[in-house]
Amino acid sequence: MGCDINPYVEVKTDGKWASLNAPESLSDRNYARFAFLTGGEVINDAGVPALLPTPRGYPTDEASPRNRRRPWHNHAGYNASYLTLKELLAVNYGQTFTDLRVNSETTLLNVLDPSWFYILASLVAMLRGRATDELRIVFDFDQ
Repeated sequence: MGCDINPYVEVKTDGKWASLNAPESLSDRNYARFAFLTGGEVINDAGVPALLPTPRGYPTDEASPRNRRRPWHNHAGYNASYLTLKELLAVNYGQTFTDLRVNSETTLLNVLDPSWFYILASLVAMLRGRATDELRIVFDFDQ
């Protein structure tokens, strides 16, 4: 049994959150990415440094209508959180750390693999003139 992420993308338009289709690869099972997105809290066997906030729960502001209907509480989701594109773009992806799986120095550029940077580029394309803090991913995990 493994761990999966349940991601949703939202963009703020006229003060309200609207749901967008998440890049398909955002749902890929990638444990280094899970550790990165949760500040090292989910399956951090690689020793990914905590560069983002630890899980902060679901957003307390008004979610998009599509996500308000999602049965967040009806599945065994854990470590729910959300991150803005601004937070994701501010990360130093060239930072080195020791990958505990192979006891070798590496960077987030290597551990997160090219698909993560495709995801970031897709999210930037979704902005369409909005500020980077007006797009967020909301996610939780299940087994």
